[in-house]
Amino acid sequence: MNALLHGHSIRRPAAFLVLIISLISVLLLAACSGSTNEGQPVELNVAMQPMVQTDPALISSDSEVLIASHVYDYLVDVDPASRIVPRLAKSWQISPDGLTYTFDLETDVTFHDGSPFSALDVVWTFDRL
Repeated sequence: MNALLHGHSIRRPAAFLVLIISLISVLLLAACSGSTNEGQPVELNVAMQPMVQTDPALISSDSEVLIASHVYDYLVDVDPASRIVPRLAKSWQISPDGLTYTFDLETDVTFHDGSPFSALDVVWTFDRL
C-alpha cells in the first residue's frame, strides 16, 4: 500500500528494458561461445514468461497477489483459517445494516519515505480502485 498510496508503481517499460538487455546478453553469449562450426546456423530458443503485474489495482493472479502481499500493506488480511485479521486496521466496526465499515487505523505507521499513514491515504486508495 505504501507505493500505491503515493502513486508509485513498477512500470512495464523498466521490465521491458530488462527483457531486452537479457535477450541481447544471450545473443552475445551465443555469438562468443567459441563454436568451431563457422557458417553453421545457431538455434536460439527463448522462453517468454508473462509479466508480473505489481500494481495492486490491477493484479489478478495468485502469484501476483502473493508478491503484492509482501510488498504492500492492507487494512486487513486473511489468515490460514480463513479469518479476517487486522493489518493496518487494528479494529473495525460494521453497522447493523452491514453497509458501513468503520476502521480504527494503526498509529505510528509510515511510508518508506517517513511520511505518516492516515485515513486520507485509505480514502485515496479506495477512490483509485
